[in-house]
Amino acid sequence: MKIGFRGARHGMTKLQKEALRQVLAEYRPAEFHHGDFVGADAEAHEIVRAAYPATRIVIHPPTKQTLRAFCQGDELRPARGYIARNRELVRTAICW
Repeated sequence: MKIGFRGARHGMTKLQKEALRQVLAEYRPAEFHHGDFVGADAEAHEIVRAAYPATRIVIHPPTKQTLRAFCQGDELRPARGYIARNRELVRTAICW
């Protein structure tokens, strides 16, 4: 299974992080896709990397690099504008 994630630039609350951990534990994704934004995307990346090191992380970066997290994943997709990038995330994974 593939899971796509986009979150707020201010990061996740403790409750949101726990909810993400529960979703990951339930679905055990083979791939985790995110938008490489500071805040929640970067936090989710670290949670997946720490808890599920075998999960392949696919990064969908934005063209505007101001708030990019520059996470190190297993695959880096071409940079796109925010709307195009978010649409690609939806097309490639089950979004949470």
